[in-house]
Order: sequence, then structure tokens, then C-alpha cells
Amino acid sequence: MLYYKMNQLSDTERIEHLKALDRARQKKYYDAKKALINERKRNAYAELHGIKKPTAVSVIKQAPLIEEKVPIEKPPIENIKITKPVSKKKKEKLIVIEDDAKFNNEETAITTRDNISETTKKDYLKKLRKLHTIFGAPILKLSNDTIISKLAEEIPNVASRYTYINLPIIVKNHFGFDANLLISERENLKAQRDGHTEAKKSDDTIIYYDLNCIHKDIERLAQSGDKQAFVINYLLYNYGVRNKDLDVFITNDKTAINSDDNFLLVGDKSVKWIRNNYKTKANYGTKVIIIKNANFLRVMKLMPNNSYLLSFDGTHIASSSLDKFIRTRTIHNLTESQIFKNILHEKRNSPSIDKIKKQFSEWRGTSLKEINQYYAGYGYSE
Repeated sequence: MLYYKMNQLSDTERIEHLKALDRARQKKYYDAKKALINERKRNAYAELHGIKKPTAVSVIKQAPLIEEKVPIEKPPIENIKITKPVSKKKKEKLIVIEDDAKFNNEETAITTRDNISETTKKDYLKKLRKLHTIFGAPILKLSNDTIISKLAEEIPNVASRYTYINLPIIVKNHFGFDANLLISERENLKAQRDGHTEAKKSDDTIIYYDLNCIHKDIERLAQSGDKQAFVINYLLYNYGVRNKDLDVFITNDKTAINSDDNFLLVGDKSVKWIRNNYKTKANYGTKVIIIKNANFLRVMKLMPNNSYLLSFDGTHIASSSLDKFIRTRTIHNLTESQIFKNILHEKRNSPSIDKIKKQFSEWRGTSLKEINQYYAGYGYSE
């Protein structure tokens, strides 16, 4: 029913409707989180003053206990025994380093790691420099509590904060600092992120587009002369890849190929898609796909040689702008995640669905477990 109702809206109205639904879900999530924090404060106050803890129902109906003034019977002065309060929280032990050179070389904690790819190192270094700007000081000169509070202030999104907190953990472990509190916070953020994901996936607002119509629209892009949009949509809808995989250099010169970047090598009879820089490269290695589609090959031969696919007026798009740049050029302005879900939904009744998932797992560089958990059977929640 909702599918037909949404089809009556224009593309702009549909996008605004989906944005409104997303904002409502986010508000519901943060309101629930705020209520939980307030309940914990009230219970802590009640425990401190020996007040019976209220039930979950009474917490909602009663005025917050933190505002109540509870009379406390004061014993005679002569009977008061002054004792030093015992802190339940173990004070963080910081290592004092007088050599400032170490603080100025926190990047070595990233560059000297052997278990991550060069692409991941570049991403980590970029995030580390951003954290230095946010903190206004080296990580090693900050307590774990300060790091957690500053991250919460400057990066409100839970999923983003979960990725950034890895950097202080790596740096502190590398130099022998205590990172236990940061690790606990990372687990807490992971639980919040996964809980938010599950809540979104259970949403009933699901919109799917017919793949046959989509592929006809892609062919029309080729005929209309919008070659860039054609190539972007062709690769996303045929191979179910991520945005980063589309950051390719177009060339017909084999000597221009290196082992660090992505390429579309245009030949006489086919196009070789070489991916050296994508999200899961460390696990799946370099991927090569040979594309022999006649229409795709024709369009690629018309594209400017020795240029980037994701460019505007000849300028290569920055990595931070890829998602927005690509989404404004996809059919119905869908994200790569939404496109992949749409593909799997349309093919769900195919007798060879297991084989199809396995093929997309190979193309995308995603395990079958993740495909089944996060993409198969769900709508356009992000």
C-alpha cells in the first residue's frame, strides 16, 4: 500500500518524506537514550540518600527524585566520625613523558603498524589529524575521560564516534598508556550503533524499484549524453559495489596502471576494472572485473582519456565528497547501500539466489554473513 502511495509523489517529495521519517527515527532514539540517562541519575541519587529505588513505571509518573528534598536526621556533633570518602572509580594512571618529541610523532603509531593496508593507514592518519584539531592537544596529554567527553561533544553521531575512538586506543597502546576506559567506551558505542541499526531495519517504510525499469533508465542516460551518470549507475546496479570503488582513473594506457589506485582500462573489446583502493582490500586483495558489454564499452571510448570518472569541470572530487557527489547522480538519488538492498530484494525469489549472493559477495568484497544480516530482506534504512 505504501509503495503505491509513494509512487504518487514526485522524486523531490519522496526524498523529503524519507528524510522526515529518518529524522523522526533519530529523535525517537535520542529521546529514549536521554530518558535512560535521566533514570540512571535518579537511581544514583536514590541510592546515595538511602531512598527506595522507584520502579520503571514510577520513574515515568513521578517527579524526578533528584529534585526532591529528603530530610536527613543529623546525629549529635560528638558522634560524627569524619571518614575519607572512598572512590569506586580507579583513577587513571598516566605515564609522564618529558620528551615532547613523542607527543609530536603520534602518527608513528599508525605508520609503523604492519597489520593494516596503506589505504587504511591514510584513512587513519586523516582521522588522527582531525582529532588533534578537535582536542587542541596531543592524545597522549589527555586523560581517557577527557577524550571520551570531547568526542561526545564534537562528534554526536554514534557510528562516527565509534570509528574515531579507535585512534586514541591505537596511539595509547602504542606508547604504553592505559586505554582500558577507551576500549570499554568503544564497546558501549558499538552496542548503541548496532541497536540503532536494528531499530532502523525493523522500520516498515520500504520502497523498492523495478530493476527492469531501472536498467532501461540507465540505457537512456547513455543515449542522453550523460556519460558520467551512465557509468556510475551501470557499475552500481550491475555489481553492487560501494562508492569508493567508483573512484577510478580512466585510461587506455597500460603503463599508467599502479598497485594503489582504481582504474578503468579501456581496450578494443573490453574494459578492465581494476580495484586496488576499496573498503575491504586488506581482506580480499586486488579485484579485477572484465566488462564486455557493448554499450558500456562504446560509452567508455567516448569518455575523456586519462581522467577521473568522479570529477567536476576537470577537477577530481575529494574523498570526503564522494558520497554526496555519487548520490546526486544515481537514479532516484539512492545511496549505494539502498541500491544494493534493492538489487537483492528484486532477486530474492530467483531459484539461484544463493549463487547470486555469492557472486555479489565476490564483486563487492563482503562476506555472505554480512550480506544476509545487513542487506538481504531490508528496505532503505541506512
